[in-house]
Amino acid sequence: AGLIVLHGIGVHPDYPEVINPLRVGLAERGWSTLSLQLPILPNEAQSEDYAPLIPDALPRIRAGVEHLRGLGHQKIVVVAHSMGTVMSGYALAADPAHIDGFVAIGMGPNGVEYLARIDMPVLDLYGGDDLPGVLDYAPDRKDAAARNGDYTQTVVAGADHFFNGHEEAMVGRVEGWLAERF
Repeated sequence: AGLIVLHGIGVHPDYPEVINPLRVGLAERGWSTLSLQLPILPNEAQSEDYAPLIPDALPRIRAGVEHLRGLGHQKIVVVAHSMGTVMSGYALAADPAHIDGFVAIGMGPNGVEYLARIDMPVLDLYGGDDLPGVLDYAPDRKDAAARNGDYTQTVVAGADHFFNGHEEAMVGRVEGWLAERF
């Protein structure tokens, strides 16, 4: 499988927290990774300021899929963090035809609505010391995905929203989930 790696608010495709460990760690384990730049706003922007930008992620993800397919990848999985889970959740709910799996890391309340419309293998991964919105909405995410026969929710104990000091556990959980399915 080819993996499309998507970042969160105000960062970039090789951000040293979460994104670089995923991009590099999964590649070292034999997975092809493509990290894309999502639409961003200045760092002082709040998550609600991103609402008008969410649909702009869809053509970027489609282009990533096209690129990976052109390289010969038969399966494509989106691996996203934070606001990247919301943008990719929107894209997967709107146009799931070319994506085979979704790893949502640190998904907050803004992404819950999309889980109910996503019917593919989903890993919902978050830290035990994650942001309050991520922790508080874990039951809602699980309920939203109830009709999905391949939804897994797991927590890395002690990890914060950026998995500081728990990068290996994060990458290991993602890789283990991927290896079971793809």
